[in-house]
Amino acid sequence: MEEEAATTSADWIGLGDRSHPNLRHVDILKKKLTYEGHENDLKELEKAHFTKGGLGFKNILHRIRETEKLSKGDRSHPNLVRLDKLMKKLTYDGWRDDVQEAEKEHQSNNIIFDVKIKLIERKQKISVGDRSDED
Repeated sequence: MEEEAATTSADWIGLGDRSHPNLRHVDILKKKLTYEGHENDLKELEKAHFTKGGLGFKNILHRIRETEKLSKGDRSHPNLVRLDKLMKKLTYDGWRDDVQEAEKEHQSNNIIFDVKIKLIERKQKISVGDRSDED
């Protein structure tokens, strides 16, 4: 009787086959990441490979890469350059919390990041008495 091919992700992992490019990414990142909590993020990334498909994996991979860059002080991504430029103009109460939320959205969701930036810009306008709605 011939052995059946591995049919589930658990079977595949059990065989030790990590040849898929996604799993190779995970293995490389295990050696490079330094930020606090990266171990849990890598587990989530590996799980996403088997359960969420390509888009879920790519989104988590983006978040992990951006979290690592931020932990090392790298703010070269266009979103963060934009946010840093905006931060120089902010004076309203609570702007630091809003910036922190925008940074988190940059790591996980660019669409919501853009919404957060617009909200921050609007709050700043209102705080200086500008009630116009040019957007």
